[in-house]
Amino acid sequence: MLGNHQVQASVAYASGYDYLNYQVAYSYLKFRPQFTVGFSGDTENNVFLNAEPYRREDSQFVAMTYPLARYDSIQVQLQATQRKVEILDDPVIADRLAGRENVAIFSFIRDVSQGRYLETTSGYRLQASYQVANPALDSTLNYRNVFLTANQFIPMHRESTFAMRLYGGASFGPDQQLFRSGGSDLLRGYGKYDADIVSSHFVISNLEYRFPLLLNMNYHVWFFFPDFLFKNLYGAVFTDNGILWNSKDDLESHQIQDIKNSFGVGLRFQTFVLQTFPLILQVDWARRTLDGEQVFYFGLGPVF
Repeated sequence: MLGNHQVQASVAYASGYDYLNYQVAYSYLKFRPQFTVGFSGDTENNVFLNAEPYRREDSQFVAMTYPLARYDSIQVQLQATQRKVEILDDPVIADRLAGRENVAIFSFIRDVSQGRYLETTSGYRLQASYQVANPALDSTLNYRNVFLTANQFIPMHRESTFAMRLYGGASFGPDQQLFRSGGSDLLRGYGKYDADIVSSHFVISNLEYRFPLLLNMNYHVWFFFPDFLFKNLYGAVFTDNGILWNSKDDLESHQIQDIKNSFGVGLRFQTFVLQTFPLILQVDWARRTLDGEQVFYFGLGPVF
């Protein structure tokens, strides 16, 4: 909504798991190659280990997106992450986990999705990404990652939509990575860093039915700054599923009960700040089918 200048910000906080995640990015869109710079941060008690460490990650990145055609583009991104880990009872592990991680990322993106100005209601999006980190990039880690994301939006009655996402990834190399699968943006109902849902290979599916509750409500909260204009209110019913594995034998031994599953409901408040800048407030409740654990989420911006 700012012409050639675009600013994006996202913040997520979960008190149950005591983590804070934020991202800020600025894009300059005047020329055919579009440039983006940004930074992000993440704090989390690392439950991967049998200890109680404190972990903090701070990242900076620069990216160039080159449109090939109306719907297709390629993106090159360089990202530097400084990781700090404090483990009082095992400083050796802390030194191994900490350090600088420099990554080069190459992506192909195809986006033919469309809809209302604040809600995607039809079309699809595809993205394939390749990541590499090695000593040649002055990185302390050496690995290669591959990711594939497919989103499909099927329009229904009165601005309702079936939204589906299939997301998969795999890691290779001497420092093979372990990917998280839980959290408000992946498998809802599972902790962002739960030790039993991390793996070097994964496939996650998300299915949502999104439907309008109030359209063009135009409720103006004028009595505090910055003022909010609540434009639309959407509801959502969703289910998330995930298959995780670390080796071929691990995958072949999987059974139905090994599939991670959750379901839940949510609200999407589509608003404008200062009646100019779009902002989506998202509230979700998710329940795991395996043990009945329940989690509430609040976030800024859509999951997918």
